[in-house]
Amino acid sequence: MYKLLLIFLLINTLAFAQNKGIMNYTLYSKIDNEKLSPILKSNSKVIFDFDMRKITVIRNNKKQFYKISSAIQQGISSSGEDYSEVMTIKGKDEFLVRLLSNRVMIIRVISRTGLVLYN
Repeated sequence: MYKLLLIFLLINTLAFAQNKGIMNYTLYSKIDNEKLSPILKSNSKVIFDFDMRKITVIRNNKKQFYKISSAIQQGISSSGEDYSEVMTIKGKDEFLVRLLSNRVMIIRVISRTGLVLYN
């Protein structure tokens, strides 16, 4: 019985770990109408929690929460780079969160403004 409980806990731990990811970033730039600002230093962390259906961005010791509102979509960018993306909601605004190999983009859909975090 003890072994069965231990196996159950191990499987649950592994399943949970696959649904949550933490990414650290050291640089950022802002997006304004598809134009990027200069890249600046910043320590940021993005926590993807698919069990709770939320994304938390910690930047400059401030937390921002985005509620995941779509399924994960995967694709290839026009430059041939693989990506994963989800639609999210923060307040009344809808955001696209796109994860690429070395960066994450958080874009407010209506204004096409946002943030790019680089590692």
